[in-house]
Amino acid sequence: MPLMIDKPIVLDIDDPIFNRRNIFSQLKDTYLLKNKRVKKIVVPTKMIKDRFVEIYGIDEDKVEIIPNGVDIGIFTPSGIPEEDVVYYHGTLAPHRSRFLVKVIEEVLKHRKAKFILIGDVPRWFRDYITKKGFTDYIVCPGFIEHDHLPEWLSKAKVCIFTQDVSLGGRFPSKLLEYMASGRPIVATDVDESWPVRESGAGIISPIDPKIFAAKIIQLLEDNKL
Repeated sequence: MPLMIDKPIVLDIDDPIFNRRNIFSQLKDTYLLKNKRVKKIVVPTKMIKDRFVEIYGIDEDKVEIIPNGVDIGIFTPSGIPEEDVVYYHGTLAPHRSRFLVKVIEEVLKHRKAKFILIGDVPRWFRDYITKKGFTDYIVCPGFIEHDHLPEWLSKAKVCIFTQDVSLGGRFPSKLLEYMASGRPIVATDVDESWPVRESGAGIISPIDPKIFAAKIIQLLEDNKL
């Protein structure tokens, strides 16, 4: 649609899909990205910029990096509670929820922690935790307005990022919000966990639910860590 208007275009691309196997999609994307009317492409990370340059041959000068940010007037550090509460907010798409449910099962085998999961919890996920008898340990308040998230984050002892596949180097705002709130993080070893890896604000775990669960329990038990 923008290409039909005779004006210079700035593309803001936060969540690109890099699929080398889909030739049609790649040709379509190339046509858009290399169009002369597209003067600038804005992305949140250097990883995404590098992939646009590598895969599509985009001129480096055409791609600008504007990182995501966090409002530190809203998300501020608070005391870590004594209660064993593991916290997540955001989307619960399959690449996060299918791993998360395995992690919950592993943690609850060894420690009766409470999980707070904020977002649109899939029906299959709710059915599964009911079937397994986990409902006493999992709180799912649904959608919470963004500015009210700190009230829930303050209940957390550990925050988690359970993604089981890299998606091209995105910049999840939730990781910044966890960090600004002074919460330790356990995140899977995917591209999107780079803010945790680079800051040292948490533990990077292999994509293995048993190891991930063990890292959560380690943080719950070790207040100094």
